[in-house]
This record gives sequence, structure tokens and C-alpha cells, in this order.
Amino acid sequence: LELGVPADRVVALRNGVDLEKFRPGDRTSAREQVGFVRRTLLAVGNLVEVKDHDLLIRALALVPDTDLVIVGEGPLRDRLLAVARELGVGDRVRILPNVLQHRLVTYYVAADLSVLTSRHEGMPNVVLESLACGTPVVATPVEGVPELLNHPAAGLLVPERTPAGLAAGINALLANRPPSDRTRAHAAGLGWQPTIAGLVAVLEQAAAHGLVDRRCP
Repeated sequence: LELGVPADRVVALRNGVDLEKFRPGDRTSAREQVGFVRRTLLAVGNLVEVKDHDLLIRALALVPDTDLVIVGEGPLRDRLLAVARELGVGDRVRILPNVLQHRLVTYYVAADLSVLTSRHEGMPNVVLESLACGTPVVATPVEGVPELLNHPAAGLLVPERTPAGLAAGINALLANRPPSDRTRAHAAGLGWQPTIAGLVAVLEQAAAHGLVDRRCP
């Protein structure tokens, strides 16, 4: 629109989530499978600057009796572990390598909360996946994230990008965690079907105006 494209020629379709693959499960069993013994925060993402796991580790120091599991790989692994040790939370932070999606579901189900501290995002799959598994999310309000966390059942946004601000949000949601079934119900409207229907509508409109070849399969 800023470049002058007419509004009636622009349609935005969001990411969706596979609601069959990502779904709630037995939390007690999931925690046993992945070794969660205390309240546990989950962060899923590459270990790079834009994900800002450093902020989350610094916030963890202000969240008592809670562990943090980060699933991801990247060049900042050693630095993040060093920060955790410096802050005295080294025994509460685990960084795991990437896992396959079916295994990742177990981590989402087992976690008390998912946390996203990215400096920039689109409409992140990890937020969609966590919500679909019934696990609420604490996140920074970047790009498309507020469109997903727009209801108390989904979690909350942290406007203050500081360790104290993030910790306050985490502590607040831990103290008043929505039931998993409510979080899942919120995610039920975020599946792929509305996105697919929107794409079909765009293509049908284009076909009606002779902009695509109807013979294409």
C-alpha cells in the first residue's frame, strides 16, 4: 500500500497450524518423557541474535523455582550458557538440539509456558504450535504476534523489553495460567483451513477476471 498498490489488489493470508499434528496430550506423561521436574518455560528457535534468548535467560533469574528449556541450534549456544552461569541459573537452563515435530509436540504439552523473545518475527510457527498444544505463550509484541495473542486464553504480550518486564509477564501468567482446553479452543480458529479458503477465493477471483489459466490443475 505504501508503494501505491490499490488496497483492493492486496490480500493478506496468515500462517496456519496443523491442528491434528499439534494438539494437547497427557501433560503428566509428557513431563515424564522429557524430564521436566519443576515449572518449566519452553523456547523454540535458532540460537541467533534476532531470537534474543539472552533476554529470556536474564528474565529467568527473576522467576523463582522455574527451569528453562531452549530447543534450537546456532552460534550463540556457548555464550547463552555462559550468561546463565554468570547469573546463577546455569542449573536451571537446558539447551537441546533441534527435534522432529512429533517430538516437539511432547515438549509443548509438557511446558508450563512457551516464551518468544524475538526482536523481529512474521507470524511465528512456534507460537501457533504451542497454542495448538494448549500451552499459552508470553511474547514480545513484534510484527504478527499480537494477532495471535489477542485473547487471555492465548497468553500475554510484554510491552517492556527488559528482563524485569519479561519476568513480570512470565510470573503473572504462571500465577494465572489459563486451562489448556481454553488455549486450544483459541487455537482452533488458527488452522490452515481459513488460509486455504482465502487463497482459493483469491485464485477464483483472478480466474474470473481472466488473470489465470483455468486449465491449470
